Amino acid sequence: MEKITDVSDRIKQFIDYKGFNLNNFSKSIGASNSYFNKVVKNRGSIGSDKLVQIFSVYPELNPSWLLTGEGK
Repeated sequence: MEKITDVSDRIKQFIDYKGFNLNNFSKSIGASNSYFNKVVKNRGSIGSDKLVQIFSVYPELNPSWLLTGEGK
């Protein structure tokens, strides 16, 4: 299995875990589909405002894991 090394990879892993597609996930946090397509497919950076929104909508998501890869 490929090692997950950055935030965009972990976002994709979370999206897959939840059974969403990028469009569903983007809509759920109030972002455009193209924003997360760029983040996930191009391993782009993600703005702090989007991270705050993700953690607000998905409180079960461990911030430490998403940001550093440590934890569950």
